[in-house]
Amino acid sequence: MPVTTDGQGQALEAPELPTHPRKRRMASLLIFLASCLVYLNTLHNGLVYDDIQIIRGNPVMEDPWDVTGIFGGIYRLGSTSVGINYRPLTVWSLALNYRFNQVMGRPGDDPALYHLVNLLLHAVTACLFYRLLLLLNIPSWPSCAASLLFAVHPLLTEAVAGVVGRAEIFAALFGLWFVIFHLQKRHPLACALALLFSVWGKESGLTFLGLAFAADVLFFPWDRKRSLRSYGAYAALLAVWLWVRSLALEGHPVFWAFVDNPMPGDFLSPERLFTCARIHLHYLRMYLVPVGLSSDYSYNQVPVIWDPANPYVLGAAALLSAAGVTAWKARKFHRVIPFAVLGYMILFSVTSNILFRIGSTAERFLYSPSLMMCLLLAYGAWLLRRRWGRAVDVAGVAVLAAFGFLTGARNETWRTEMSFYQEQVRSAPGSAKAYYNRGTQYAKEGHDREAVADYEKALEIFPLYSEPYYNLGNALSRLNADPEKIIEAYRGAIHGDPGHINARNNLALLLIKLGRRAEAAPLVDELERIDPGNPNLPSLRMGLRGQGQKKQ
Repeated sequence: MPVTTDGQGQALEAPELPTHPRKRRMASLLIFLASCLVYLNTLHNGLVYDDIQIIRGNPVMEDPWDVTGIFGGIYRLGSTSVGINYRPLTVWSLALNYRFNQVMGRPGDDPALYHLVNLLLHAVTACLFYRLLLLLNIPSWPSCAASLLFAVHPLLTEAVAGVVGRAEIFAALFGLWFVIFHLQKRHPLACALALLFSVWGKESGLTFLGLAFAADVLFFPWDRKRSLRSYGAYAALLAVWLWVRSLALEGHPVFWAFVDNPMPGDFLSPERLFTCARIHLHYLRMYLVPVGLSSDYSYNQVPVIWDPANPYVLGAAALLSAAGVTAWKARKFHRVIPFAVLGYMILFSVTSNILFRIGSTAERFLYSPSLMMCLLLAYGAWLLRRRWGRAVDVAGVAVLAAFGFLTGARNETWRTEMSFYQEQVRSAPGSAKAYYNRGTQYAKEGHDREAVADYEKALEIFPLYSEPYYNLGNALSRLNADPEKIIEAYRGAIHGDPGHINARNNLALLLIKLGRRAEAAPLVDELERIDPGNPNLPSLRMGLRGQGQKKQ
């Protein structure tokens, strides 16, 4: 096994290395309990945002043994993500939660069990991380510190407190299991199955294959024969997975809304890289000072950057260069540093928006990359401890306690739908979607005047956002507002989305009620062209001759 050394090539002593199984078990128990403790208050939270879209009203949840529906279908998170995600393990686990709730005499969407499972999976992931670091012969203090930091860091709350963040946890949990099996030289089939479970949790789990390769290169003598056999098995399994995934997603459109991610989609687009520079500098700052966390990075909270001389771009370039130089210089005597730096880049490669544009930007995507960042921070603290002694221990405990407190406080964001959207607006005041989401929740709770104000704010930020226009029209209608304002709202929805069927239907109905049938007739004709099977068409045609139609 490799030995970590200091700058002079001398072996670093690691008296705290838990060679005795009892010490390892005690450290693992501490990590497990810390993980559970900071997320204990999530058990009282509800289902919010994406949780509702995928759990409530989803027929797949009704039968966890419907293999065809779960392993042969798509993972749906609303209309803006249809056709791009295939996560059967995550869906299956949610369906099992749903059925177990019913067996226990509770509603299938009762949230407590979902949150409990997320909490336990996160705790197991933190313990597996500790196990991996010990396998790499990283001393006990940084190994335990890194795992505890990962367990309690506030930046991970979105992945753990949000039920659908389970996809991130599964990818990391089974990804770590895969790397551990690989380093233990288990049978390639066992390793490949662990990797398969990781990508079944979320597609980004495939990045752990790169992490295993980095561990091989940096920590162990290269065994060409074994490596070819092992990586060949992994590649074959991933090829089968990609084939099955393509069959499951065949015929489903790939569509990402501009409001979710306004960055250009061209390959290695400079504007996207510049914008990512700003976002990732923000992420890196939050690892050290985790305040200002947000569940929303959509338009226009983080404006697209077009100028290569932007301070964020220059700062990111300088930081990247410094990290590369430091990792290169440390490659012989502190291999943990290049491993953590390279591992962070590998684990973030798929979800960072750098190599290619994905559907959104979110803090939950940091779940797996945070493993490496926590390792880098803990290892740096350990090196300082060798100089400053126990003072670092005291500071480390204080930091962990503070981070745990912030995590517990952050968990309250997911308590109710309204608390979630209120915090979303507070943390992302430049986001049109944040105001739209809160407005929709206000409308859902019967507060149409507040909803109107939020819809108008969303449209002030993004004037081509069709859904706030449509919902604004509905809210104004319920408030018996000036018909011209309602008409303007529906026309705005159609202008932003020419295929908006419900907006056309409601506008046509309103015009018919106002006796403006000449204006309504082209809308009905266009509705018939767009959606010839629309069940409202017959009554709309009758309405043009004096009868009405129900609003959508």
